[in-house]
Amino acid sequence: MVSAFVYEQVDVKPIWHTDTMDISLSSFAILPIWPDQESTYAVARLWQEEEEDVEVAVYRAVVEQPSCLARLAGLANSPDIADRFSAAKHTGCPESLLRVLARDELPTVRGAVARNPNTPQAVLAQLSLDVRPEVRMAVAHNRQSSPQTLERLGRDPHWAVRTAVINNSACPLLILEHLLEI
Repeated sequence: MVSAFVYEQVDVKPIWHTDTMDISLSSFAILPIWPDQESTYAVARLWQEEEEDVEVAVYRAVVEQPSCLARLAGLANSPDIADRFSAAKHTGCPESLLRVLARDELPTVRGAVARNPNTPQAVLAQLSLDVRPEVRMAVAHNRQSSPQTLERLGRDPHWAVRTAVINNSACPLLILEHLLEI
């Protein structure tokens, strides 16, 4: 929960202010992590500047904190499946951790990486060759997948993967036409 300290340090009232000040940041990070005092001022400046999308700006300010990145790195390297899964699906997960998690032994973790909208295209291309169809299907759903990756997945032997390619709104028309001919 956000403490009253935040409000005492800055002369602003955030858009989600409540009288009780019981505000969870869990929608901004995996765990309710509040940044250091310097970040508090940065977030306050965002509120004062009346950013067009304050929620996104605050999320970015929290996620970019070293404490949050360290927490994600800890989760990514955890022996606990749920921790690795949480790190893989977190949209603030850096590319370097996504690359590591893409080689995880468990398909659920690799699938979470494949669904993450921030996963680099090179990693998505690598995951499109995964032995597990559910991982390939997650790549096919990802709007960031390259046309080459979607073309390869359009020829996948598993029907669910091909269906995911068709349902990807970023799939080029030429690939869709080819799939209709099959």
